Amino acid sequence: FITIQITEGIQTLVSSAGISGLEDIISPKKALAAMTLSPGKPFRDYMVKSDANVLAALVSERGYPHVKVTSEARLTPDNTRADISWQVVPGPYTRFGTVHFSGNQRLKQKTIQKKVQITPGAPFSLKKLFVTQKRVREIYSVSSVKITAPGLKTKEVQPDINIEVTERKPYYVEAAAGYDTENEAYLKLKTGDTNFMGRDMNAWMEANISGIGHQLEAGVRDPFFMDTPIAATFTIYQEDEQPLNQDFGIRSWGADSGFSRDLTTSLTAGLNLKYENRVQYGGDNEAEEETRNILITSASLAWDKRDSVLKPTGGFLSFATVDLFTGINSDLDRFLKYQLDMRHYRSPFKGLTFAMAGRMGYIQPLGSSNTVAEDQLFFLGGIS
Repeated sequence: FITIQITEGIQTLVSSAGISGLEDIISPKKALAAMTLSPGKPFRDYMVKSDANVLAALVSERGYPHVKVTSEARLTPDNTRADISWQVVPGPYTRFGTVHFSGNQRLKQKTIQKKVQITPGAPFSLKKLFVTQKRVREIYSVSSVKITAPGLKTKEVQPDINIEVTERKPYYVEAAAGYDTENEAYLKLKTGDTNFMGRDMNAWMEANISGIGHQLEAGVRDPFFMDTPIAATFTIYQEDEQPLNQDFGIRSWGADSGFSRDLTTSLTAGLNLKYENRVQYGGDNEAEEETRNILITSASLAWDKRDSVLKPTGGFLSFATVDLFTGINSDLDRFLKYQLDMRHYRSPFKGLTFAMAGRMGYIQPLGSSNTVAEDQLFFLGGIS
């Protein structure tokens, strides 16, 4: 057995707390409100230094990066009260100088500038330096970033800021070939540029050829559309496919624009707008082929609580969409389509993962005929 005996001793409370040397930088009332040790609170010796660091950070953000704060705590003879004082020596007032960029060989400077939180002539702020470094790292085309202020060490009044970046290789090629029972033999080719036009946009061209047809696509994705946290994707495509479980084929081409935003770390909302030119051929109505023009508006929510995107061993993934189909010249393409996809991963022990999936779909006709085109229906799979 282990016995721990505690002797509390005398409780010490803070009787007074004062700050000197602030001048007009920040009001003493606001500074004391940000600190832990205030009159009436229990006295803790280690918090005196901690509050000194808090005070130094407050003053530093006002343009005084060379600030120094000393502290003193005096206890009464009976150790029941403590008087605390902090002395501030702000040092010289400092402003941001000119911002210089280097290392961006292909990435446009204005793309980096959009992430910079530094304004020349504004009060020098270490916090803004850290935020700028974090935001520049968000640029996919940047593999590393280094921010320095050489004049800060020599206490220049307006030190320049150097932002040095290292770029990733932008071009890529992907290829895949194989055989499966859904597509038969297939070949997939994709090439792209992750720094398209030097603006940190991913542009690509892709071709999929298989035993049931082909798909061609070209697109571009902007991770920060119009300098917002919204990701935007624009694609054009052409495809001709006749799946094995259908007695008809589909030829189509169109354009798609999608927008998505992370609402939380796990929840993502999306909005898609799509135009499609579609022809159904083969089957019983081969002689009655007609071109249909369709507008599709989609709203989606994705909830991802998996422990890994590439190789999940636990957690949930769910995806819900509502699509509004509006046929411009066909009453059969006017309907609402609801879809829900849910997946769950569980690993009873290392090396074994069970993956469970469930999908549900429902179509609500909106046209006067109360029917939906055959090529818009759900097909569960199987060659029959």
